[in-house]
Amino acid sequence: MVTQIQVHEIEESRRMGNEDLTAWVKRGLEKSAVLAQSGHDGEARNELARILPHAGVLAAVDLANIGAQCVKAGFLDEAHEFYRLARHYLPGSNEICLALFNTMPHWKRPIIGTSVKMEVWDVSHLDFLWYCFNQTDFLSRVGRHWRIPPTTDALKQILRRRTTLPIDAIGSMDWVICSERNKTWQPIGIIGLSDISYVHRRAEWYIGFPNHTLGLTRSATEASLLLLEFAFDHIGFERIVSLVYGNNPYAQKNIESLGFIREGVLRKHILDSATGKRIDVIMNACLKNDLDSCERNSSLFFRLLGRQRTLKF
Repeated sequence: MVTQIQVHEIEESRRMGNEDLTAWVKRGLEKSAVLAQSGHDGEARNELARILPHAGVLAAVDLANIGAQCVKAGFLDEAHEFYRLARHYLPGSNEICLALFNTMPHWKRPIIGTSVKMEVWDVSHLDFLWYCFNQTDFLSRVGRHWRIPPTTDALKQILRRRTTLPIDAIGSMDWVICSERNKTWQPIGIIGLSDISYVHRRAEWYIGFPNHTLGLTRSATEASLLLLEFAFDHIGFERIVSLVYGNNPYAQKNIESLGFIREGVLRKHILDSATGKRIDVIMNACLKNDLDSCERNSSLFFRLLGRQRTLKF
């Protein structure tokens, strides 16, 4: 990962800015592009890391364009750094702020608790995800609207591609919930944020487990708290929505216990293909203030995670 370039280093590069240095940076960028096109990603990224401390000599528009080229190459960390340099000179640019949001390193990092660890979907989770996607009961509770890949090979290609895509290209961010069993981390469920909106600072939350096993309640609660903390306090969302199928009262009870407020019911909104009957969809939402004011959550953070929330927004 590229280390962040401090503001004073940017200013120093700007003071050094002359035709020779600018030309050197541009040659480095051209070399990196050639290496990436020829499949030498490691060398291309090393070249970018070499020139980043001096890239401040370039104009903000050029820095943003380089960031976009890095995104196309799948170099999200480097793209984020170039966008960050561009924002230093164009702090009011909504386009650059959106690009920074979509390439935030936070999105790709695991979220670690005490008894659970949430890992971003990748090829290592292929077997577990394929198992989940082929559980009819699981899909009826969590993902009725999901488009399931037809084969494991198709799923593998999707998972490989996701690791190189920014958030707006994926449309969601999804994690596998792992629990420590016999000193190894075992996948037990999935959790994620979909319908992500940077402009409105909101997303839709979901969680699901293909099997009901002993100790699942603690894992589900801890994972839920970790994701809400991540969404509000690390990403900066202001509203998280949860849509619960009306024939799943257990899920609705759990949602409300986390501080979600029931806002309404979409009556007969979904057709249950298994029964031929239409079911309601309950709309719930949690604002940051709701999470802050839920006393139960404060006690759960201490009891399950041994700490208070990490507030960054």
